[in-house]
Amino acid sequence: MDRRLTQLIRKKNLEIEESHEELKAKAEEAQRAAEELRIKNEELTNSMAVLRLYQLMFEGDPNGLVGVSSEGLIVQFNSSAIRFFGYDLHKMRMQHIEGLEMPETTGINLKALFEEAVKSGESAVAECTQKNRPVRISCYRLEDIRGERGVVFRFADDQQ
Repeated sequence: MDRRLTQLIRKKNLEIEESHEELKAKAEEAQRAAEELRIKNEELTNSMAVLRLYQLMFEGDPNGLVGVSSEGLIVQFNSSAIRFFGYDLHKMRMQHIEGLEMPETTGINLKALFEEAVKSGESAVAECTQKNRPVRISCYRLEDIRGERGVVFRFADDQQ
């Protein structure tokens, strides 16, 4: 009987050691996952800070800025852009650049500037007069962090 008891005790000890090793491996795996999660959280926090800085810079720019996707859809604009267009640009979001018109200007073709910047990869610049003030329009091709391309129009009073 002592022999059976000894064997049973050894068997249970082996089971305990195996369970201990499994738990140890799972604890290490959980620790690695927690570290990965901490790193991802830190990256997300940093990305959010960069995005917020970008938003502050974009919105705080005294020049009118309009972001356009590579397909020609208006995706973003700042409040300064409204003074160059004289109407609520929110209605223009996700509309094609062809529909974006600057009142009281002549000879300016935003679609042509857009197409030139997208095709050449170079900035396109034009000047016009709006309400008897000179306006300089620049169109820059950009690529975002996801690799998606588009352009940003910059509308500036040439007197600035």
